[in-house]
Amino acid sequence: MWPLNGVFRGIETNTFTYSLNHDQVTDIPVQQNGNPKLQEESTLVFDGSQFIDVPISADHNFQSVAISLYIQANSDTRPRSVFFHYKATNNESSKITEIILEGNYKDLKFTVKFGDGAIFSESCRNDYYKSSGVYLATFVHSFTAGQAAMYFDWVHSHNVDSRSGRSLSVPGTVRFGGHQTDTGVGYIGQLSCASMFDIDEDIDPTYYASICNNVVTTPPTAPSLVWPLDDKMQGLEVKTNIMPTYNSLNPPRFLQGPLGLPNNALAFDGSFLSSVSTSVPQTMLLGNQFSLAVFILLDTYSDGDIIYAKSNLYGFLLNVQNGYLYLSQFDHRRATPCATVTVDKTLNPFQWYIVIIQRDLNATHFGLIGDRWLATSNQATCQQMPAPSPSANMDVVLGVMSMEQEGFKGALTCMVLFEFIRPVSVLLDRLNSSCNTQYENNITVDFTNATKRVSKQVIVASNQQPPDFSRHLIRNFTSKSLTSCGKECLETPYCRSYSYGTERTCAHYDWFVKNGLVVSPGTNYYTLE
Repeated sequence: MWPLNGVFRGIETNTFTYSLNHDQVTDIPVQQNGNPKLQEESTLVFDGSQFIDVPISADHNFQSVAISLYIQANSDTRPRSVFFHYKATNNESSKITEIILEGNYKDLKFTVKFGDGAIFSESCRNDYYKSSGVYLATFVHSFTAGQAAMYFDWVHSHNVDSRSGRSLSVPGTVRFGGHQTDTGVGYIGQLSCASMFDIDEDIDPTYYASICNNVVTTPPTAPSLVWPLDDKMQGLEVKTNIMPTYNSLNPPRFLQGPLGLPNNALAFDGSFLSSVSTSVPQTMLLGNQFSLAVFILLDTYSDGDIIYAKSNLYGFLLNVQNGYLYLSQFDHRRATPCATVTVDKTLNPFQWYIVIIQRDLNATHFGLIGDRWLATSNQATCQQMPAPSPSANMDVVLGVMSMEQEGFKGALTCMVLFEFIRPVSVLLDRLNSSCNTQYENNITVDFTNATKRVSKQVIVASNQQPPDFSRHLIRNFTSKSLTSCGKECLETPYCRSYSYGTERTCAHYDWFVKNGLVVSPGTNYYTLE
């Protein structure tokens, strides 16, 4: 159901699915009093070059198909005026692969194409109505009777024998206001209140109007959870007050945030000690469709885990390797990934990016959306495992889960969870709005440190040490022993790792790195545990 009016434009209102070209749809003019047959009288006005593309997912099953919409077409739209064109993604030989509807108030024409090349077409002259006003154009293809028909307000019709037992091939795309193959063929006029049914019986035209009149709720755009991840709120989730868990005795550190956000961003140094743990309530286990958006900044040597979320159903991991982002989905055991997304674009260090993790149940795929790129998994998402009883929250770790693993180096800020799929432009608008709204109350959260103190050192690599990072070197000095070097690191705030050489040279670092170590005979590299 697409109202095609000034309120919803190209949004499908049963599932609140947005059009595929949402940004262009916002430029289509609105006629406020275009359709007096509806309570919401506004219509969309097409000029011959504008169109709306909407997806039809494989979840829908159209054996018979009925397509209905209100039109008011200009009469001077010759030779063609296509106001509806469905085109299937796959060319299934035994099914309907295209439906094309065109015309104006004088006559209508439908064309039905099958995957095996067969085509059925019929023109329906308007001998009943002579007015150029708004009327209901309806097309029906009957699965059982094998007939195709076109109706003016369900009163005047023309039909042709087609093929019985042929359903509509899905998935596919509907274009309102133009032809998908002959892109120069458009539509001039107004459209409103479009719908598709899997039925073929006659319906009173007032029923279609009642459907549109019952659509009164605008699609939700508010986020479910918001983590500002800054120097005021730290790791607190501010909509439901989910308290974070820290692994360090020292407060988090911060870096300058992106332009447009007023506070500094939460910094991560690759160590387990800088990680922050939070959760998603069991009512939002991310088992359905969702969008998780966050601002990300990477350091020069940034390899490691960024976000890991897991429940008793499944989990997913976002990490970075050599500047490339990877998103993996696991079942509840975190064994071999059952869906993987790779972004074929290197992220520049010290540049803020907005990254959106999406799970779209209609497409049954994970997606990773960022700065002018979109990557989706080439495998379907994991099948959900049966939920144990009682079900638990979804644990979310920002950074790395344990001392044995390497976390990313950089910063995160403004992480927002939406329990829906929306176009990127809509999500970006809501992301910025959600993050800025949280600062209006002017609250600052106090740091609650970890209860367990780091107590020992573990060797990471022999005859290797980190590159010469002056920014991350706390100090370089001569220590009387390896034990003394490590003990002083334990007692130094934000010391995450250290190296010790044969010349009793001790170097303390405020981050932890595995990838990028350089050969240094006689020097070993250690981390804290």
